[in-house]
Order: sequence, then structure tokens, then C-alpha cells
Amino acid sequence: MKKIILVGGGISSCILAIFLKDKNHKVEIYEKTNSLGGVLKDYKFNDNIFFKGIQYFDIKNQWHEKFIKLFKKEFNIFEHIYGSFSEIDNKKYSTFNFAAPYFKKINLKNLPTLQKLKKNKRISLEDRLSFYGSKEKSFLLNIVKRHKLDAKKISFNSAIALQMDRIAYLESTEEIIDLKKKFILDDFYAIERFRIFNEKLIATLPKKGFSNFFTYFEKILKQKGIKIFLKQKIEPVWKGNKLSLFSNDKLILNDHVIWSGDPSKLIQSYNGQELDSMFTRFIQVHSNVSSNFDKNIYFQIFSEKSNITRIYLYEINNQKKISLECIVHPVDEKKILDEAVKILEKFKIKIKTNKNTIHQKIDTRFNILSVKDEEIIKIFLDKTKKSNLLNGAWLYYGRDNKISHFLQVLKKKKLI
Repeated sequence: MKKIILVGGGISSCILAIFLKDKNHKVEIYEKTNSLGGVLKDYKFNDNIFFKGIQYFDIKNQWHEKFIKLFKKEFNIFEHIYGSFSEIDNKKYSTFNFAAPYFKKINLKNLPTLQKLKKNKRISLEDRLSFYGSKEKSFLLNIVKRHKLDAKKISFNSAIALQMDRIAYLESTEEIIDLKKKFILDDFYAIERFRIFNEKLIATLPKKGFSNFFTYFEKILKQKGIKIFLKQKIEPVWKGNKLSLFSNDKLILNDHVIWSGDPSKLIQSYNGQELDSMFTRFIQVHSNVSSNFDKNIYFQIFSEKSNITRIYLYEINNQKKISLECIVHPVDEKKILDEAVKILEKFKIKIKTNKNTIHQKIDTRFNILSVKDEEIIKIFLDKTKKSNLLNGAWLYYGRDNKISHFLQVLKKKKLI
């Protein structure tokens, strides 16, 4: 039996706590805010609840079976549907087959030769976009600039957070399949999901919203004997390769530490290095709606003109909702919703917004890495791998990948 401290009260810590407690470890969660949930906590406007960004749980992962047994009555299970709308050179392309930038036809002459691709650097986002033709690269770089980001300073895999790690084409499926046979290009081009997978994409969402769900989740964790400390700011102190944690100047004894949140303070306390802590900012516009579409669905938007980057249709408490993510720019809520309505019409989806529920909020996300920060984190992880800090997931993108990484670490340490 070990005493394991989880710093951060998001979904990763809550799920890992269950796995650890099931192996009879002493488990404590420390969260700096007044509730669990982290980035999943909902937005509230008057009596209305809206998701913060596009959120759902994919059931095909190694933790969901344990998770859904505890919370089956709290969740809706559904086929997850997505689409993409791209607007380039005054031409508009819409599809349900991809959630990626979508072009008409690949121009093989514009692609770098395979020999050059093998020599391409894989450091920055600009390096990644160089795997595409000049037209595609220019289009995507312009979107990055509109986010007020520098593609030369962002890490190679930050493309995942910007939804531009793969691109797709309307008329070049066979050419793309041929390209994907060359291992170096497989992670850069998308083809229709049904060509790879026979099964549908199944996901879950809490019926009453995430904040309500985490209130219930907290009760379950406490019933299992997991201690939860809210409004606790943790101070890390390193002595050699030993990490000590303090809260209100009180030492928190531990055998192992899982630090699931922002590692800035943790790394600075170890070696004095400050992270760039780059971020993206979005304006989120929300409204209750009536619609002819009765399924949860999201659309990625890639446009030279529109400030919309995502459209999400979903339900909370049996009420249909729409949430838009927009590049930070002065936004007229009603005009931007009207623009979204026109895009949805391309997919034969009709919605009517409820003017009394329309509102907007700014959302800041630390979901990208600078090239410098990526290198700092890699060195930090290597130098602390024999410490009581369990290897963090800061270089991974996506909730499932982060949780899967931690579970593998726990298995390797024989803690689960």
C-alpha cells in the first residue's frame, strides 16, 4: 500500500484515483478551486448550462468500462457524428466524412519528394505543414496567424490542438491511400473513417452537464475512501530527486505524486526554468436552440473569412444547445450565430436560436506547446524519472491519450 497524491482535480485525477483505490492505496486529491472538474466544468448563464468547448468521452479506451459501471445512469450513450466545413479561394466544401481541413483535389506536383520528406525536420508546426503542398500550407499558416500564433515557435504536435494534424481531399481518395502506404505520410492525411473501421464511433456525455456530474463523482470518490481537498494551492519543493509538497506551509507526506495540471510551478521549482506557457483564446457563443437534428454533432470550420472554428450541437437536460468557438475578434453574438446557421444549412441542419439565452464568454486554453517548452519538459521528465513524481502527460494531446499514459506508468510501477 502506497500513499499517492494527485495534484489537480480534473477528470484524469478522478479516474486515476479510482484505479489506485481499487488496489488499496491511500489516495488524496488536491484541487486549487472550490470544485472538481478542471477544464470540463460547464459555463452557466442565468439558469442555462452549456459545455465549455467540444467535450465527450470515447467509450473505446481502457478506462471507460470501469468508469461507466459507476456512472451509467448519469450518461447518454450515442453515436458520435462529426463534419468539416472549409472555405478557400471563395469555394466552400462541406462533408460528414472528416473533421479536418478539406480541399478539393491533391496536387501531387506540389508535394515535396519522398526523399525530402524523410529529411524534413519535425520540430515546429511550420515543419509539419511543410509536409503539404504550397497552397495547403499557406492556407493553414494564415489560420495560425489569425490565432496570433507563430508557427515557427509552436511545437510540431501542437497541430493536434489546432485540429490541423491531418488534411483531407474531396476527389483524391486513391492518391491519399497510396501516399498513406508510405509510413512518413500516414499521420498527415485523412481518409474516410469507414475505409478503416467497421464499427461506429460511440461516445458518452453526462445528461445533466459536467459540473453536475462532478458533484456526484465527488460523492463516489469520498465513499470509496479517497480524500479530497479543495481550495488548496500546492507548493512543490525539490531536494535532489525528492519532491515534497506543501499546502498552507504544511507538509503532505507521499510515496508518489501525480501532477496532472500545469507543470510550470513544478518545473521552475526543480531547475528555475520558466515555461512560455503559450495558449489559445477563443470566444465561445452559446444558445439554446430548436433543431431538426436530434444527435450530438460537431463541425470543424476552416475558413479564410469566418472567425468560427467549431460548431457543436448537443443536449443537456433534454434541451438542445449550440456552442460556437471563434477566433478572438469583436463578435456580434447574433450575427455570428446567423453565420453558423448558414453553415449548418450546408449539412441540411436547421436550427432556431433562443434569443434570451444567447451569450458569449472568453475561453483561454493552455493546450499548445512552444518548441522551447517541449524541450524543457522532455529534459525535466528524463531527469526526474527516478523520483517520486510519476511521469507526467504534458507532451500528450487529448484526454484519452493523457489518461492512457498515466495508466501505463502506474502499471509499470506495479501500482495497479
